[in-house]
Amino acid sequence: MVLSSLLAQMAKLFSVIIVGYILNKTGIMDSDFNKKLSHLVLNVTLPAMVLGSVLTSTVKHSLNEMGALLLVTALFYGVHLLQAFTIPSLIPADKSTRSVYRFVAMFGNTAFIGYPIIQAIWGSDAFFYAMIVNLPFNLFVYTLGIGLIAGGSKVERNWKMFLNPGVISSLLAAVFALTDFAIPPVVGEVCELVGQITTPSALLIIGVFLADLPLKEILGGVRIWIMAAVRLLLAPIILLLVLPLIVSNSMIIGIAVVLSGMPVATNGLMLCLEYGGKSKTMGQAIFLTTILSILTIPLITSFLV
Repeated sequence: MVLSSLLAQMAKLFSVIIVGYILNKTGIMDSDFNKKLSHLVLNVTLPAMVLGSVLTSTVKHSLNEMGALLLVTALFYGVHLLQAFTIPSLIPADKSTRSVYRFVAMFGNTAFIGYPIIQAIWGSDAFFYAMIVNLPFNLFVYTLGIGLIAGGSKVERNWKMFLNPGVISSLLAAVFALTDFAIPPVVGEVCELVGQITTPSALLIIGVFLADLPLKEILGGVRIWIMAAVRLLLAPIILLLVLPLIVSNSMIIGIAVVLSGMPVATNGLMLCLEYGGKSKTMGQAIFLTTILSILTIPLITSFLV
């Protein structure tokens, strides 16, 4: 039952990418529209989704659960940082391409694809755990991620790029999640409503972009396939072996393992469009890992449930 619902969810998400591809080919969406939509997602709907997920949550958890969750979260990002700054160094590539490889190894689609997958496996009660694990993601992707895409020199000249809605919303969400700070319910409801635009928009952006690539270039070369294997399998295997040794909560372990094996974050393509990174390489990595994840996510899940 879990496997069938999981496969159905994966099929729905991938279908939206296909819709974006068709919309480009039929002239309804083009590259200019795609850039504007990317800007909207990065600066409005994604921050709203982050805040809405926290402000509308009514689940209360024990200190022991929170402690285990924070420990798992620290290990989660530690493993991804380690693989991001070791594996790409072993692959021959120019500096800008290697930066994309580092982004690929570091950042998975933990929100747009991860949240629906977690809910399909463990139900709505697991969403809070997934959201806490994902809180540092936006802080990292809007700092380290932008640094990788934009390049060190640009970052040094324009450090204010880090003071963006993604970072601000992540910091606010962390404060709201870990305190009893009172916010009117309507604020969370509005954020949640606006945030619901994010996932379909992000998937459409991928489809529209890929429609501009020659078909023979979409799947990339051997190096992209190597990085796809790193993104989808390496971190889940490491966490699957390490986490049970230090944490007893099987749901928290499972959520971290599954989220670690998500395809490349669609934020990567949006950031490339925004800051002039190698969007072709990023688009290939996103497309390839999204396709392969239809097989790898059920495989990883089979060891957990």
